[in-house]
Amino acid sequence: MANRFQKIFAQWLVPFLLIPLMTRSSFLQWNCRGLLSNLDDINALLDRHDTTCACLQETYLNERTGNPFRRYNVFRKDRADTTHASGGVAIITKKSIPSKPVSLATDLEAVAVEVCLDKVITVCSIYLPPSVVVEQRQFENLCNQLPPPFLLLGDLNAHSTFWGSTKVDHRGKMLERVLLTSSICLLNTGSPTYVNCATQTFSSIDLSFCSPCLYQDVDWKVDENPHGSDHFPVILKLGRNVNSLGTRPPRWKQLQADWSTFEKEANLASLSFEGMDVEQINSVVTDTIINAAVRSIPQTSGRLPRRPKPWWTAACETTRKEQNRAWGIFRRYPTSANLIVFKKARAKARWTQRQVKQESWRNFVSSLNNNAPSKVVWDRLRKVKGDYSTFCMPLLQVNGSLCHGLKEQANTLGEHFQNVSSSSHYSQDFLKVKGIAEKQNLIGHDSDHHTYNMLFNMTELLRALSSTKLTAPEPDRITYFMLRHLSNDLLESLLDFFNTVWKEGRLPCRWKVATVIPLLKPGKDSSIPTNCLLGKTFERMVNNRLTHFLEENKCLSRYQCGFQMGRSTVDHLIRLETTIREAFLRR
Repeated sequence: MANRFQKIFAQWLVPFLLIPLMTRSSFLQWNCRGLLSNLDDINALLDRHDTTCACLQETYLNERTGNPFRRYNVFRKDRADTTHASGGVAIITKKSIPSKPVSLATDLEAVAVEVCLDKVITVCSIYLPPSVVVEQRQFENLCNQLPPPFLLLGDLNAHSTFWGSTKVDHRGKMLERVLLTSSICLLNTGSPTYVNCATQTFSSIDLSFCSPCLYQDVDWKVDENPHGSDHFPVILKLGRNVNSLGTRPPRWKQLQADWSTFEKEANLASLSFEGMDVEQINSVVTDTIINAAVRSIPQTSGRLPRRPKPWWTAACETTRKEQNRAWGIFRRYPTSANLIVFKKARAKARWTQRQVKQESWRNFVSSLNNNAPSKVVWDRLRKVKGDYSTFCMPLLQVNGSLCHGLKEQANTLGEHFQNVSSSSHYSQDFLKVKGIAEKQNLIGHDSDHHTYNMLFNMTELLRALSSTKLTAPEPDRITYFMLRHLSNDLLESLLDFFNTVWKEGRLPCRWKVATVIPLLKPGKDSSIPTNCLLGKTFERMVNNRLTHFLEENKCLSRYQCGFQMGRSTVDHLIRLETTIREAFLRR
């Protein structure tokens, strides 16, 4: 039972819950020289490179600063012993990417996080100020605390010819010894990562280290524009898939469906079910309905939308191009005059974006009035914020050990649910009663002649379909709208299929597979499993028949209101109120 449950749960979890993004994971490394002052540039870099995780240095944050990112989690370490904003490191990860902080016992300015791609990877952001003495044992102790495989990214303020500098300093020699005596790999290619505006010179002081197993998978590249800092952003492309909702399952646009075409395409009149078992019939019926839907009902693309910028104008585009052009000139001809031109262009681009944002927000607020529908208001607000819903798969632990990969996490959840649902949680007294009850034969000799065992008719099928609501597609992707628009021939075939299942007493295996969303909801019932829609329709027909039999034969207490059509808890409250009033009258 446990193995079967785990297999079913794993089959559901991998294809339906998380559809891996089949592109390389993108990491950003940047000494931003002030996170809040360069927030627009950081957001632009995150969007442009679709960044999975970003390591920032010199964030200049304090304990009073909250999370300025809507779509990212922030793990950071701020300086607490300074009178002004300085230093600080941070790691920001997509909220759709499972991540958890790593505890570090070090005096160095560093923060680490574990992120789950196709495997769990540790990412560390570090900043070593030039005025601080760092010993080799301190750096090696930090590396030893990072669970492999890891990426160690940051501004280390170290010079060495190993990574493209023209000189070698004391810290550079220390890091050279670390590279020569350990298995840590250096990713730098020699491209400069820092520009000294005072001397108009370039150097390489931002370093990227990794575990040996990641070295061949990483592409390391420096952005050509420092944006609002004097350090260049570094982009690392890692050849590992992201276990997040890179795409959503496509949904049917049922309001745009061509139902006349659907009825023509969904035709089983010429097909006979003779010689087929319930598994084969279920496959034929399901495939016929889905194929007809594909030809007649549009579908969503399933791609996640890019973050919209409704405030972006032609002026923003023009000033950004002018900034990039000015930087290109300064990079080729590093003179004081060209540096001044670049700084002016950068300031103008920032001012333009801030002004356009404010004007866009004023226009949005002024467009709202008492007559605006709430849906329109919220849709516009989400568009301005650039929000869309996503899902984050949590990192699961078993006995303190982290689960690696989707399949292992799926099996862990399967084992947990199987454990919770097993009979081992029942008391011995209940198990005895349960065993006796299960041995009783509930089928009598004349049970086939009872009305509740007769074959279903078309009236019962249509009644089951008419009492349904518009719900999300089930695991088989069939919706109630599709069943309601089936041709008469296919409805007859569907009824024959249900009667075959009823006579044989065997359910198709697909009907036994359910989608369970493992969301912890304290104080509320657990999520209801979502079964295949054909199976749910069959259950509804059986339930309607049994309910009618129980009510007709007065097998239910007249005081029962739960699960009774037309009754609710209000009936009990009215009955209680009546009893109280009668008691007062008889007093």
